[in-house]
Amino acid sequence: MERFWANLFSLLFHPVFMPLYVLLIFFYSDWYLAYTIYPQLKKFLLIITFLLTVFMPSLSTWLLVRNKMVSNFSMPHRNERTLPFLITVFYYGVMYYFIWRISKQTLISPYFFAVISGSMVLILLLVAANFIIKISAHAAATAALAGMYIALCINNAIIPNTSVLLCLIILWGLVSTARLSLKTHNPNEIYLGSLAGFVSMFYCVKYLLVF
Repeated sequence: MERFWANLFSLLFHPVFMPLYVLLIFFYSDWYLAYTIYPQLKKFLLIITFLLTVFMPSLSTWLLVRNKMVSNFSMPHRNERTLPFLITVFYYGVMYYFIWRISKQTLISPYFFAVISGSMVLILLLVAANFIIKISAHAAATAALAGMYIALCINNAIIPNTSVLLCLIILWGLVSTARLSLKTHNPNEIYLGSLAGFVSMFYCVKYLLVF
């Protein structure tokens, strides 16, 4: 894969954007939630997700880079990743709390909470593995998307769409290939990231495990 395309795929499907892609799947797939949740709530969930899973983690990482606690946004060294990952888990916890409060006044599917829980479990797995090996967060995030979708289909929570599933699998392959092409990870790091992402998200969504 050419370096331009590898960088483009790595940027567009950076793990930080995955929660937004999850919401798009939730809102525009053929299942009850897409039809029962009102537009204002969709906008609010998109805004709070952007703020707490994209903007704030990115801002925190920028502050770490500025204070020379992290070399750059790509965090190429294994020992740089622990603090940014833990900060991200904190923001996910805040988002979980906000959505839980909202759920007391309106309909929020338990699958929202399962996905957030799965994301937090995945990040903690990355932190734990980080003491031994720098596994691919990109591969983990894209594999988690596929794991989530398959679990929803198995639970009959969503009407299966072969095209969507195929696209998610192809996306995982393209992003993983991009990371290998950029030499940011070796095959073992890609495989371990994919395994961690798929299993953690599939398990939490399939069995509706929430904190």
